[in-house]
Amino acid sequence: MTRREFIKYSVLLAASLALPKLSYAKNTGFVIGTSKIIITRGSIIGTQVDRVFRDIQWSGSEFDITRKIQHFINDKKELLPYMEGRLSQLLIEYAEVMVNSLTPSIVKQIDNTYFANDGEGNYKFYVSSDKMGYPSVQRNCEDFICVDTHGFNMIAHEASKRRKYSTLIACMDLQSKADAAFYLASLGHNCYAPCDRYLYTLIGKPTKGVIIGSAPIHKHKLGAVIGDQPIIINLKETIIVQTSPDENENRYCDTPFRYFSELIDYLRIAPDYVVVSAGIGETKKIIDSAETEKATVIFVRIRNKEDADPISEWLKSNKHHKAVLFHSAPYDAGYEIFTKFKTQTTFGDLNIKRA
Repeated sequence: MTRREFIKYSVLLAASLALPKLSYAKNTGFVIGTSKIIITRGSIIGTQVDRVFRDIQWSGSEFDITRKIQHFINDKKELLPYMEGRLSQLLIEYAEVMVNSLTPSIVKQIDNTYFANDGEGNYKFYVSSDKMGYPSVQRNCEDFICVDTHGFNMIAHEASKRRKYSTLIACMDLQSKADAAFYLASLGHNCYAPCDRYLYTLIGKPTKGVIIGSAPIHKHKLGAVIGDQPIIINLKETIIVQTSPDENENRYCDTPFRYFSELIDYLRIAPDYVVVSAGIGETKKIIDSAETEKATVIFVRIRNKEDADPISEWLKSNKHHKAVLFHSAPYDAGYEIFTKFKTQTTFGDLNIKRA
């Protein structure tokens, strides 16, 4: 689908974001992926409970809801071997960090909607009702005590009261989770959001702490570094951008388009781009479009091997091919592309610089 067809038929716009009509700069470029969080050896990392210490969706496993939550862990075998748990394992491996579970979250129901406490007595971070259906949720008078915290909105209560954390790790797949990350970063906390669907809403908002989306973790002389994997994109290059109109499990595949549309608005640039609708396991559509349009840059999500294989072959075929990955670091297939093509891949960065 060309840009003209995209605007004409507006099929995907109904499920995505309307692009602004502005007078953009021409023939410029930008650097993306310079943001970094350095994790020094022995640091304390604060994380959500869900998908790190135990998984509310699991049953009959050593990490199901029957597992007692431990508050401080420095043995990676004690953490879940996937998603935020796996990334926390890497920080233990590289920087010998101590991982602390941030729990509980104090939630109140106001006009049939749930809101989490920010640690200062304000109930301002929306909590989706599915999290309130967890069997570990307890009622205490007018408040709910949520043990299996999930998202920056639900760790704000505990994290905001302490300054000892090097970095906070949680989900950012709701606007309220992004708002909570911004709040915590404004207090000086660094925030790492491997699941970063709403990261785009924070572009251009300065904070004391660093906020990073779905970025890789590397060894560093001081321990570990999150991010710091930049690439340069020249606006003479054609860009292919993934989206999805679905609100099922494919909904996270719209993360690249959400970010891209905000990016061009923020930088006031007019790149040549094509938007392609592709769900989980369908990145071959992105690559086919890249080959048709002779594009050298893709904004894409990698969920599984079916997503990773076409992108890997495309990156391997030309050292000038580049990929900006979103909502990909939590998955083995996505993370492997980051590490296999360090000079050709990067993440959705908030610290974007003109080139």
